[in-house]
Amino acid sequence: THIEGNHTKCVEYASNAPVQDINKTLVTVVINHNVWAGTTYWWTDGSAIAYIPTYEEEAGFASLIHHESVGHGFGKLADEYINDEERIPANIRLQHQRYSNNYGWYANVDFTDSPDRVKWSRFLNHPQYNYVDLFEGGFLYGKGVWRPEAVSCMDDNRPYFNAPSRYELVRRMKEFAGEPYSWEEFVAQDNVVPLSA
Repeated sequence: THIEGNHTKCVEYASNAPVQDINKTLVTVVINHNVWAGTTYWWTDGSAIAYIPTYEEEAGFASLIHHESVGHGFGKLADEYINDEERIPANIRLQHQRYSNNYGWYANVDFTDSPDRVKWSRFLNHPQYNYVDLFEGGFLYGKGVWRPEAVSCMDDNRPYFNAPSRYELVRRMKEFAGEPYSWEEFVAQDNVVPLSA
């Protein structure tokens, strides 16, 4: 599912668009190739490039955009699917923790199973979010990493972001718009019905 491209050329081309700051711009490159794949690269300056192929099924193409462009590129969310049932290696965990701590990335995964310390702890005791919990597995590994819901877009590309991911996506939109945002505002406006596994 891995795709590579010429990042410099993509940014050069995207710079022709009327954007104020290319580092706050998500570039999505649609590749004219009908395959199930997708890769997003993002950097500490805030820039991101998502490479997404065309896909014969409209729903499949949309799901790639949701996962790669919106989830990874804009939201800086982690993958929640599991490729390896083993424990996440310590060096990979530390690298991801550094990015999370320094840049605020990966709001949808954590490396603790403590309900009091997990990133989405405030969701756990809220009656509106009784479906948010600690589900082990994510970031490609089956053990040592937790996600907030059993399934969501960052797991299998379905058109549904889990509650902590939705919060992060809206928070980032408000931040880029220069508007204040609060937990209370999110809860009042978040009327999404959770999808079942």
